Amino acid sequence: MKAPSPPSWGGGGFTVQERGSLALTAVLIQGAISVAAGASLSAQGSTFSNTLTVSGTASLSGCTLAASATIDLSGGGSLSLASMIVPEAALTTAYGAASTLRLA
Repeated sequence: MKAPSPPSWGGGGFTVQERGSLALTAVLIQGAISVAAGASLSAQGSTFSNTLTVSGTASLSGCTLAASATIDLSGGGSLSLASMIVPEAALTTAYGAASTLRLA
C-alpha cells in the first residue's frame, strides 16, 4: 500500500507579511517562502524545495529540506529547526548578523 502524497502548494512563492502568520502541516512547498520582520511561520511535516527567507520568526519541526532548498536568515530573523535532517549546503550561508538559528 502506497502512502498518500502530501498536498502540493504549487510552483508559486508566498510572502508572510508583517503581523501575519502562516501554519502549515504536511504540505509540499515548491515555491519560495519569505517571512517578513514581525511575521511568523510554523510548519510540521512539510517539505521545502526552494528558498526560505526569514526576517521574522519561523519554526520547522519534522520537515524536510530538499537538496535544492536554501535558507536565508537575515535582518534579525529567528529560525528554529527540530527533528529534521538539514542539507549542509542549506546551513553554510544560512544566517547573517543579528539573526538566530536554533537546532534541536
